[in-house]
Amino acid sequence: MNNLTETDRNIIAEHPLDKCLRHLRDPLLEAEQDCKAGSLSYDGSINGVVSGPQKAISRLLSTLQSHEVALNLRSKIGGSNVGGDLSKLFGLVQSGRYNYEDYRTLSRLVVKQASDFEIWSAVLDLVTAVSQTTPPASRPLSFDGTPITVSSSSFQDSEQTRKIIESAMFHEIKGCTYRNVGGFFEKYFQGRRWSGKCKAIYDTARQQQFRDGCWTDLFDRPDENAVWDWLSRFQDRHLSDSHGILQTTESTAELTGGEALRQLDVFVKKRGNTGVKEHDWKDVCVIGEVKRSTWPLKKILLQLARYMRDAFTAQPTRRFIHGFFLHGSTMELWVFDRSGPYSSGEFDIHEEPERFIEAIVGYTMMDDEELGLDIFTEQENTGRSIAIPREAATKDDRMQLDEAPFVRQRAVVCRGTTCFRSSDGANVVKFSWTSDKRRPEADHLRLALERGVEGIARIIGYRRIGSIAELRSGLSFQSRHVFRDGNASTSTSSQIRPPPGRPSGPTSSKRSRPGDEPGSRKKSRSDGQRSGLSQQYEPEKAPGEPASSLYEVDKGRYSNRVFGCLAIAPAGRALSEFSQTPVPSKLVPSAIGQLLSALRDAIRAHRSLYLKGNILHRDISENNIIVTRPDESGGFVGMLIDLDLAKVLGSGRSGARHQTGTMEFMAIEVLLGVDHTYRHDLESFFYVLIWLCARRGWHLCGRPGGRPKESVLAGWYSGSLKSIARSKEGYMHFEVFEDILDEFPTAFGAVKHLCRELRGILFPVLDNGALFKGTRPGPPEELYDAIIQAFDGAIKDICSGYASG
Repeated sequence: MNNLTETDRNIIAEHPLDKCLRHLRDPLLEAEQDCKAGSLSYDGSINGVVSGPQKAISRLLSTLQSHEVALNLRSKIGGSNVGGDLSKLFGLVQSGRYNYEDYRTLSRLVVKQASDFEIWSAVLDLVTAVSQTTPPASRPLSFDGTPITVSSSSFQDSEQTRKIIESAMFHEIKGCTYRNVGGFFEKYFQGRRWSGKCKAIYDTARQQQFRDGCWTDLFDRPDENAVWDWLSRFQDRHLSDSHGILQTTESTAELTGGEALRQLDVFVKKRGNTGVKEHDWKDVCVIGEVKRSTWPLKKILLQLARYMRDAFTAQPTRRFIHGFFLHGSTMELWVFDRSGPYSSGEFDIHEEPERFIEAIVGYTMMDDEELGLDIFTEQENTGRSIAIPREAATKDDRMQLDEAPFVRQRAVVCRGTTCFRSSDGANVVKFSWTSDKRRPEADHLRLALERGVEGIARIIGYRRIGSIAELRSGLSFQSRHVFRDGNASTSTSSQIRPPPGRPSGPTSSKRSRPGDEPGSRKKSRSDGQRSGLSQQYEPEKAPGEPASSLYEVDKGRYSNRVFGCLAIAPAGRALSEFSQTPVPSKLVPSAIGQLLSALRDAIRAHRSLYLKGNILHRDISENNIIVTRPDESGGFVGMLIDLDLAKVLGSGRSGARHQTGTMEFMAIEVLLGVDHTYRHDLESFFYVLIWLCARRGWHLCGRPGGRPKESVLAGWYSGSLKSIARSKEGYMHFEVFEDILDEFPTAFGAVKHLCRELRGILFPVLDNGALFKGTRPGPPEELYDAIIQAFDGAIKDICSGYASG
């Protein structure tokens, strides 16, 4: 113990180990019995198999590196502290590059319950002895995958402020917006069953309300209230028997059913759903935005897009939504669907009065199909149902759906994935819009079944409903709109600060994101406040790729998506749903154990899909893992679903223009444009675990208000792809990783050891202090085994009651 200074001894005495190593004595004793001196090779394997000693030493290092002593003892080899030194050793052990003999002394001291001074002295000796590392080999990088694009789906609850959502929406629509689309009026407003009536209303209104080339009361830049008064009088005179009715809201309290408080200038809802002063987002059919003065296109379009996102969230199976904005005397009509927004182009309501009336009357006369509503499910007395052709059957199977979906995407330009359980609890019915260039998920499920894959949902039936190309038939799309300012405004750059780089020491990295609250009232309908765009989409250029694939806007037509309905079994519950269901405090450990078991089994399923099925999932998220009953799922507590983005290995690039994913779960290299590998999916599982603990765990513990208001995880889905990758990498360094764990509820303290262990497995530290983020050559089984074993150990600890925060 001569290597301990007086300061070292004081730190060790102040922070005793107590019982934190007790659960490691048995596995270390077994390792000692298994490993006679000289019997192990340098790579730590016994007969070529990943060893029990390797696992035992890994867990010992994981426990010690997070102890208060390790965080305070100064490194003897030039690092910041002993915790960082142990993190590097942990990476070496996990990669198999270690010799058990180096660790034997420390292991024996722990087994015989030596004093804290002896144990920490042995730790310092160990660090000094094993201070040289060799960077692990990595597979060559490939950048031939489909470019990633971002969506606004990650923002939920209190994060859905105006500034943040409009910034995210700009990323979402800026590459897929079209104006002056040919045939727009002919398709939506002319040659309709109500066109004759519309013409008659126009003729009458022109005689009564059009003077000197202007609509009376609308000629002098009227404000929102004046426009609404004009529309209300027009409606009373001419639209008494229309299918829909024009409405407005005077306060945010009048519009319910959304996750954030909003106020709409003008909207249309069905006449049968009209209430006096209360409306619901699920009843909104058309959305209009009115401004007194002329606004820049980007500013007013993003405000309209924000409302469209709310409408799609409340009506997730809707096919498209009509909208318009009227600023000054300029009007522009829009349609938003899952491939983006497109418009009629601008026109002046006084110079083209008939078009103005065609739009206003048309929106109220349109039927459900013309409005883009759900026309493929049937509403019955017992609820909503849909007919789906059953596999290997001659007739359709009608499935009744639960009233509300348990999975839906909060975005516009996306796959719009929406999952319902069947009312009998036997199946999941999933709706999604997938690229027509990709192999259908149903085909992947059939192939997985043929190849004996375990842990994957089985297909019950599939129905094709339609496509974007069919919805847009008869329209002429030219070049995409290029926003004059292609970058986001810097006016709110402080809203989401840049992620940290690797810090020099264990400093705090909490970040604040001040901003307006979603519950705040709309100050004025003529509010000229800037929209505050703050982020910029910066895709990475891939070596050898044509410039147009990532940097330049593709000059081709829009992305065609196919809308389909897939029924699978067993039903299960999405991890995101399960983890937000409060349980009594005494049952929280059991619920945590079930969550970990579900994640572990989903990893087992991923392994089977990859190694047996030759299929890579590529879209691991909290919504794509379901908690199941083992007796219904072949012994699996968790199963994988949603193979929309899956890829059969060796099948080449799909040809899809881009793919959307869930930013918070994407691997660092994938965000930077590197081709997807199995290791990247395993990294995504790790992020799912962290997310469930730090975000969802507070709900499970019955304390949703206890979640930190300013989370370091905000950087995992805010900003450009490059900044998101930088944020994740920054927080994977040992010194600041604890900031993430600090956001866990107290009840989830038992999972912290597992998170530290997984971080070390996935991100070994190199000599220069950088993280290794690549995919090693060699058998994938090695990485799968290490991660599954780590989960097994954590589940055992929780069940045994040994683990602690």
